[in-house]
Amino acid sequence: MTDDLPTPDEILAAHDRIEEIYDLKYPGTMTAAPNRTLRREVLEPAAEYDDPYHRAATLLWEIESTHVFEDANKRTACRDEELFTTERY
Repeated sequence: MTDDLPTPDEILAAHDRIEEIYDLKYPGTMTAAPNRTLRREVLEPAAEYDDPYHRAATLLWEIESTHVFEDANKRTACRDEELFTTERY
C-alpha cells in the first residue's frame, strides 16, 4: 500500500468520531477483524490506482459497500474520502 491512503486505524477513528457526533443506534463494527477487512477490502483495491481521483472514488465505494460498520458506513465513507482528498492533495 502507499503512504497517501488512510490507514485502517484512521478509518476506524473517523468512524468513532461519527459515532460520538450522531449517537448511532447500532455502534461498532460488523466484522471481528475490522483492520484486516479494511486493508483487504478497501485499501488494497484503492492502492491499485495511481490517480488520486480513482483512489478517492474507490475509498468511497468500498467503505460504503463493504459494510464494516454496524451503522454509518456512508457517513464514514464520505468523511474518509473528504479527509483523503483535502489533507493529501
